[in-house]
Amino acid sequence: MASHVTTAGGFVIVTHKYPLSSAGQAAPGTVASQLPGPMQTFLRGKLKALGVVQIIIGILSLLFGPVLMNGYMLIEANGLLLWTGVLYIISGSLAVAAENTHRRDLVCCS
Repeated sequence: MASHVTTAGGFVIVTHKYPLSSAGQAAPGTVASQLPGPMQTFLRGKLKALGVVQIIIGILSLLFGPVLMNGYMLIEANGLLLWTGVLYIISGSLAVAAENTHRRDLVCCS
């Protein structure tokens, strides 16, 4: 691990460089290898692909929801198709954000 300390504008900037192992995984003792077991397993999946698919399903649900609502009064009364699309978009966005940032709270939400 290499460290570099710089001062700029009254701030101290510390930069750490962690080496990767030959398989592209974080070396033992680094921050990425210290994640809990379930979180490592979750992040091994294809979260970005799952998130994109969920966002597309949400958009399609929002686009075709009004067309389907014309024939059914019960669905129209509670806006089921509208809220389903919104929730799919939110869920997909959280999955993509969890893949990009690896923050624990985003992983738990997605």
